[in-house]
Amino acid sequence: MAKIIKLPKKKKANIRFIYFILALWTVYVIVFGITYLTRKKVTIYEVKPGSISENSTYIAIIQRSEELVTTPYSGQCNFLVSEGERVTIGDNVVCYDNSGELTSYINSFNESSNELSKEDYKAIAKEFNEFKKAYNSKDFANGNLLVADINSNIKAYMSKNSLNKLNEYTRSISSGFNTVKSEKTGIITFHYDGLENMNFDELKFSDFPDTVKPMNNIENYSQVSSNSTAYRIVTSQKWNMYIKLSDQDAKNLADKSTVKVYFKKNNLTMNSAFEIVNTKYGLYGKFSFNRLMSDFINDRYVEIEIDKSVNEGLKIPKTALVKKSFYVIPKDVAFEYNGKMSVSVRRKDSKGELKDLVIDLNIIAEDDDNYYITDLDFYKDDMINTKINSKYYGSDFLTLSETKEFEGVYWVNNGYVIFKRVEIFDSNDEYYIIKSNTKYGISKYDNIIYDSHTVKEDEILY
Repeated sequence: MAKIIKLPKKKKANIRFIYFILALWTVYVIVFGITYLTRKKVTIYEVKPGSISENSTYIAIIQRSEELVTTPYSGQCNFLVSEGERVTIGDNVVCYDNSGELTSYINSFNESSNELSKEDYKAIAKEFNEFKKAYNSKDFANGNLLVADINSNIKAYMSKNSLNKLNEYTRSISSGFNTVKSEKTGIITFHYDGLENMNFDELKFSDFPDTVKPMNNIENYSQVSSNSTAYRIVTSQKWNMYIKLSDQDAKNLADKSTVKVYFKKNNLTMNSAFEIVNTKYGLYGKFSFNRLMSDFINDRYVEIEIDKSVNEGLKIPKTALVKKSFYVIPKDVAFEYNGKMSVSVRRKDSKGELKDLVIDLNIIAEDDDNYYITDLDFYKDDMINTKINSKYYGSDFLTLSETKEFEGVYWVNNGYVIFKRVEIFDSNDEYYIIKSNTKYGISKYDNIIYDSHTVKEDEILY
């Protein structure tokens, strides 16, 4: 009879242990998911080299050595010189006809010589072309001025050949008209605006219009009354131009002594001497020229663009900027200890006894006289020893009290939030350009918080 061998029963798997592991894993996944979904959403920005190159547009006010001359006479005015012509002392400029004799002479002369030369046509075409190049919808009102100028100039061109004869004729008759002569040497123009005696030392922002305003013009052969403007004379080729500056403009242009200026009116670019003028009414940019005055003799306001040099540095979003105040520590009370700048501090311990300690400074900026530090390692009643150096502060100890505000960003290379100072030297609507390789600052490819309002200093992110 065969022997029956009884096999041992197979052990059942520990179902409870497996369930426990599964439950533990489920809890972990749920907790991790909740943590991930509810954690603070922080955007990190990698700092990269960048630049801002843009031309800034301004309305400028022109300053010249100029003078308005009025006439004591009334009657029909007759220009004896052309617009923009140079005169010397004693030259006839305008005569005023009351008898009609001079007007009859001019009409009879013009009937036989009323054709324009090729040069005259070219000059008129040039005016149209310059206006066309610079035109936009804001200049619509200036079209009327252009028409008036062209009409006036056509009359001037048609009569310029007769000016010598007209001068001879006025000298040959002795009554019926009066002549206004030039009392100075300069360039004559028959445009004016009443701002010839403007005090540029008291320039105000309100003196700058939003758009270019044209000058008034005196029409040849028009009827005028006594004490009205006869002409304007400009006595120097040197002229200045002013623009109003924002604080950021002044900062961007602070180191400029020459700038490149583009004039929209005639598509002209010129280099100019430049300086910033600080008056009680604000900051202004002053441009100085010594040529091409005649090209702008009939402009008080011009639209210009300043060619700002490309400013290269580190580019950061404006949302990253944060401002914070830091304590001021005189450099004279600090010393180097274990490779770090430190101060000697007298502090009360838990028993109320005074102890002298050496505290390392967490410096975020410095200048010639001071360090600017955080208060992370200091207590409210800490007293800083001033006897380290010979300078006398009026006391053997000082406390942290004086502060100064700095601009900076939150630096997060190590996973926690640290303030780092930045120095801004240019900007546009979205970005700042800051100096690179500054002491205590940030470097290219550093990680910073994109929006400084989403974190707090010393917060641990990861």
